[in-house]
Amino acid sequence: MSDPKTDKSGINKSEYFNDPAYRKSVQKIFKIEKRFKKVLWVGIPALTILLLIVIFSALSNLPSLEELENPKPELASVVYSNDGEVIHRFFNTNRRLVPLSEMSPNLINALLASEDRRFYEHWGFDLVRTIKAMGINIATLSIEQGASTITQQLSRTLFLKTTEQTYTRKIRELYTAVQIERTYTKNEILAMYLNSVYFGSGAHGVQAAAQTYFGKKAKELNILEAATLIGILPAPSAYNPVSRPAKALDRRNLILYNMREVGYISESAYRELIKQPVETNFTSVTDMGLAPYFTEQVRQYLQDEGEVRGFNLYNDGLSIYTSIDSKMQKIANSVVTSHLDSIQVFFDKTFTWENDLLNIMIQETTPYQNAILRRERPQEALKRLRLNKAFVDSIKQEKKILQAAFVVLDPHNGYVKAWVGGRDFSKTKFDHVSQAKRQPGSAFKPIIYSVVIDKGYPPTYEVLNQPITIEDATVPGGWWTPKNSEGDFGGMTTLRNALKESLNLITIRLVMDIAKPSDVVQYAQRMGIKSKLQAVNSIALGSSEVNPLELVSAYGTFPNEGVHVEPVSVLRVEDINGNLILDNVAASQEVFSKETAYIVTSMLQTVINQGTGGSARGRYKFYGPAGGKTGTTNEQGDAWFVGFTPDLTAGVWVGNDDRRIHFQSMEFGQGARAALPIWAKFMKQVYDRTDINIERGNFVKPPGVFEMIICKETKKTATEFCPDTYVETFTKLTAPTTSCDKHTTADQAKPESKPTRKKIGF
Repeated sequence: MSDPKTDKSGINKSEYFNDPAYRKSVQKIFKIEKRFKKVLWVGIPALTILLLIVIFSALSNLPSLEELENPKPELASVVYSNDGEVIHRFFNTNRRLVPLSEMSPNLINALLASEDRRFYEHWGFDLVRTIKAMGINIATLSIEQGASTITQQLSRTLFLKTTEQTYTRKIRELYTAVQIERTYTKNEILAMYLNSVYFGSGAHGVQAAAQTYFGKKAKELNILEAATLIGILPAPSAYNPVSRPAKALDRRNLILYNMREVGYISESAYRELIKQPVETNFTSVTDMGLAPYFTEQVRQYLQDEGEVRGFNLYNDGLSIYTSIDSKMQKIANSVVTSHLDSIQVFFDKTFTWENDLLNIMIQETTPYQNAILRRERPQEALKRLRLNKAFVDSIKQEKKILQAAFVVLDPHNGYVKAWVGGRDFSKTKFDHVSQAKRQPGSAFKPIIYSVVIDKGYPPTYEVLNQPITIEDATVPGGWWTPKNSEGDFGGMTTLRNALKESLNLITIRLVMDIAKPSDVVQYAQRMGIKSKLQAVNSIALGSSEVNPLELVSAYGTFPNEGVHVEPVSVLRVEDINGNLILDNVAASQEVFSKETAYIVTSMLQTVINQGTGGSARGRYKFYGPAGGKTGTTNEQGDAWFVGFTPDLTAGVWVGNDDRRIHFQSMEFGQGARAALPIWAKFMKQVYDRTDINIERGNFVKPPGVFEMIICKETKKTATEFCPDTYVETFTKLTAPTTSCDKHTTADQAKPESKPTRKKIGF
């Protein structure tokens, strides 16, 4: 029941009219109420408008439906060997997409147990977790406590691309998460999340992370590895298992605890697992892989192709299938490194520095050039630097480093099987296989002999092994007098023996009389030599420079029955959806007949069986069918060996980048000592292995080739009385048509030998 003395506002009427002080206090209250009402009438709409502006701003520039349905993360392109190994990646962001079915279930369980246990129940936003997080944030006056679901984290990582801690971001994240849930299934969201998150060490997505930390595919991860990776996610630097193993162990065990709590693992399993150490098989994102010189060639080729075909090598997630054989490449890497290390010791001990050469090299350095720019007198600058022992030693050490090139091809399809472009890619990117042009010396001679044989001359054709002087304006004095490498000479010599012994005088006479320089250039170009060749007499001794790749490619014409096949490295390229966007088949052309190819092959087999390449058999114990040729240039500046089996063609160059630095004796400087060991060791290891997929065939003798037992002295068909006979190879047109007319009676046979024919194979 209301008091009659007061009104509805609770004001005492009597006091209001009779007490000035009371009336004044009431009026003051009225004024405050009036102001408050004005504030409410203005403030609430303003606050509402402000809130709407914030929400509208937060929801502006969000990903469109098309973007949500077609996310375009940057993806790494992966380079595969021909036997299925990953040998390199090209990327701006090291990420590779794999479906959920290609991920280990351990990984999924670890993620759900630790990041979002109610993932399959909510619609992108977990209200319970959010309310709890908001309470903690209000109590601490911060926004540090998160409650993001996997979907919200995905929206932030893949679409919003920000980690700023603001309420605007939370609103954007929440809205985008709801849209993602409307667009994708739960399993698709899981796959997108695991393919997008960053695991540290340059690894984006679980496939890259599995490869980086454990050298595995995502589907191969065991429970400890999966828990380790999921443990990395909150702070990749802090929980890196390589650089912070102790913290990574604690995080991994926390993930295992969560998995036990949810029921993914048992109590007993948990107790055993947490006792295990963190173990990794780490591969740095900067690692250049198994064949860095080869993959650099692939990169350059595909960058050019991408401009034409419209793909991005670094972002489009291409699958690049190459010709390289990972097992052969490992063997090649090993034999090149070990051989260079061994001969480097000898080179360092025997090389002597001439003062003039060392002075020139000092004058080529930056410190010397800077001294001259400072107007220091040249002689004083040179003297000062010569007295700096550490500086001089560094020049000597750098300049004396031996380099090598080694490349292996399949001569039948052109596939590059192994490629070593230098001693250390991290120190020099210069690729000696494709970029270094050096004189091949005697390694060029088989091309000349192939011209001669193709013109119809048999291996028994004889040439005078005597000195010759040739007018040549390119040499001092205008006259050139070539010599054999040993300085000796002799009488009439067969083509087979001349090639076996690598006789320069014979080859010069062949170029002058039969295989004209212009013919040699033409044949060489058809065999794959792309470098410019000088059509001069000195081409007989390999005077024109070539690179190892083209010379090895040319040799492949012999075991491939006269057909040259261009080298090919990239076989095919597929886009992220498996669509073929590039398919390569090596170009080929017939250079000479099968008969010519087989006869030259048999002559080059003699080089390895009995000639300058003999150490491949005796010292290095490689006994498979093979042919090849050594090569050594003037002053032992370049050492070569190029050879082939029925299945592989391979070539080696060894030398120094600075041509002024070279071996100072033939003891190690010749091709048979500096280069051949790499070839022979490689071939022996490859053919000793049963897990390397090669045909292991034999050279195919064409129907038009005949093997005949002939008299070594007369080169005619041997009689039963010929003292020395051997098996020689002919075509129908070049085969001898008469029998030996010198050894016709028994008394002409060797006393210790029976008058029977013998067969000597090559």
